[in-house]
Amino acid sequence: MDEQKQHHIMSTVVALNRYIRDHEISDFRIKGLDGEMLYLVGSFDLSYYYDVEIFIAGVVHLNLPCNFWVDLSELQPFSITFPPENNAVFNFTDCGVCQRGEIVFEEDISFSTEHISYG
Repeated sequence: MDEQKQHHIMSTVVALNRYIRDHEISDFRIKGLDGEMLYLVGSFDLSYYYDVEIFIAGVVHLNLPCNFWVDLSELQPFSITFPPENNAVFNFTDCGVCQRGEIVFEEDISFSTEHISYG
């Protein structure tokens, strides 16, 4: 993965962390997995709505529960690393069970910030 793409991914994760901390979004769940595209949603209370949707393209490995909770007191609830295997690893700690989760992907990560109520 080239440096420009790594910088883009790091910038996206920084913006995501800022958004979820500013809006107190700590609950996340898997919305779907379509081929190599993973969809996660998050809110303060997933029972009624979600406020952020995360899109991860080129997923090659998942190690995460269907529902998880991140610690907003951390500077980076989500982090990103770039191992030498030419991919990216999106990491977090699930505070509900005190275990690390990770998503390994080869393409890109993005997010949208629309309030969607279940109804």
